[in-house]
Amino acid sequence: MLAIAALAIAAGWYGWQLHREHQMSQDLFDQPMHTLCVGRYLIDVPAQYVLEYHRYRIDGVDITPTDEIDTEDSFKAHLAEREAQLKEQKNTQGETALERFELIDSAHSRGKIFYFNRTLPNSGKGLFDSDGKRLDYDNEEGITIESLMWLGTFALRLFGDDLAVPRSASNVTRLATPLRPLSADEIPAEPGYCMEMDEGRAFIVGAPLPTQHEATEIQFGLKHHPDVKFRLAMYPNGDKLDESLLVRAKKADAEMSATFMQGVTTLRNGPRTVNALPGEEIVEGVREGFVRTQSMRWETLGKIRDPLYPMINLEGKTGYKGYKHTDSSLSDAQLLKLWDRIVNSIRLRTTSPARHSEAPPPRTPLGALALTGRACPETGWWQCADEGAPVLGGSRQFIRQNEPMPEVVLQGEPSLWQRVKGETPQFRRATVWQLSAYPDDAAATHATAPDTARSNAPQPPADKS
Repeated sequence: MLAIAALAIAAGWYGWQLHREHQMSQDLFDQPMHTLCVGRYLIDVPAQYVLEYHRYRIDGVDITPTDEIDTEDSFKAHLAEREAQLKEQKNTQGETALERFELIDSAHSRGKIFYFNRTLPNSGKGLFDSDGKRLDYDNEEGITIESLMWLGTFALRLFGDDLAVPRSASNVTRLATPLRPLSADEIPAEPGYCMEMDEGRAFIVGAPLPTQHEATEIQFGLKHHPDVKFRLAMYPNGDKLDESLLVRAKKADAEMSATFMQGVTTLRNGPRTVNALPGEEIVEGVREGFVRTQSMRWETLGKIRDPLYPMINLEGKTGYKGYKHTDSSLSDAQLLKLWDRIVNSIRLRTTSPARHSEAPPPRTPLGALALTGRACPETGWWQCADEGAPVLGGSRQFIRQNEPMPEVVLQGEPSLWQRVKGETPQFRRATVWQLSAYPDDAAATHATAPDTARSNAPQPPADKS
């Protein structure tokens, strides 16, 4: 009787386990998928997903949440504490580490930008603050910049070290200013860059610059299948594309031992276009000893120097449990069904231009100031504040709205030896630009950017000052 009872209990437990595993697997397919907005792309994931890791880096600026800040009061206290810390520190020049800070207060976010830890000496003339007062610094080369921003329910830290990536300092200002939070299920229609994080969702409004470098990565798992992991990574291309996934895999397989390759079962291998993105795919089952796992890879190489079409790599693996492996919780058929649902959902987020009212928006008044790195508030002719040394391209330049305000290239006085060689020394620095004139006609809005040839740009009106 005891043996029969034990068998009944075991059978009941085994049946409950089968039912539970079946229900867990069905949860992957019966529930609607959840859409994540990652960078400039969308991807659908199971509703039971768990975000485990994220990395967002734009033009040398790391954007991370601050776990210790969860209220506006704690944010204000953290700002004050950080400012006090930087005022007590010394830079390599032996002076106070904190040189200055800027306040950002928009409709969606507020915070401060700190400039500190200078490693290179200042040079040249100063800049102006928001009140028009000349400041005693001007050179952002070799300086660290950090921004702490409050987005209503969570805080973000933007950090750029100009020693690691040139001009990352001015990029912090450019990225912090248009920050706004995203609601739980919001998919923005306007151009911009999305960030999914544990603490909240954030969005940087605006189309990318042509040479913008966006390194985007997330990793997510499944609540009811903790052995299943996925990783989505997107990186822009330079002047050439990498070797394709299938080419790299063939080389890697040639280096594997024959014993290991005997345990590999190919489930998918070949080209796979996803939503007009040409790509390649490899899905394999792998047996090592008594354990069988699965691995999945899909990749599109993207386009050369196009931030909207980066290299995109989606990887998945099953049977992962810490530093050791276990049998996959999904059969091959279940795995392929889930994999197809996720891969087929990868697409560039569609955007629409901002709506305009019939009445034209008010113009930025003449005489308005804009600092290097900030978005240009008004299309027109801008005069830089630098005096004395000649400015390459002229001290008055035509800049379009929303373009980043440029640095100036100053031509210094050549040394005797430079005169002999016919060279003229040049150096870059940040400056303050002042709006001096609106464009003469509509054709002016099609002028080329300040750092390119201006043969087709409108001619500036005469300076009446």
